[in-house]
Amino acid sequence: MPTKYTVSLTAAERNDLDKLTRQGTLSARKLKRGQILLLADEGDDDATIAQMLHVGESTVHCIRQRCVEEGLAPALSERPRRRPGTL
Repeated sequence: MPTKYTVSLTAAERNDLDKLTRQGTLSARKLKRGQILLLADEGDDDATIAQMLHVGESTVHCIRQRCVEEGLAPALSERPRRRPGTL
């Protein structure tokens, strides 16, 4: 099945992600997101990435989609969460 969202990183973005994922002070979620994007840029499909990184395919799909639609920085960061009891 072809991937709807194809991640194409520039050389600078790829270099930044390589450095970012090799740091020791990165949150686990940001690290996983960086690894997902690097593997997606290499051409791996969602199922392969999910299996390699022990995450769900929907996680891979969502990170890939955010990168394509919103850019690299939003794909790496957390979205604000809604507080309980608010609409």
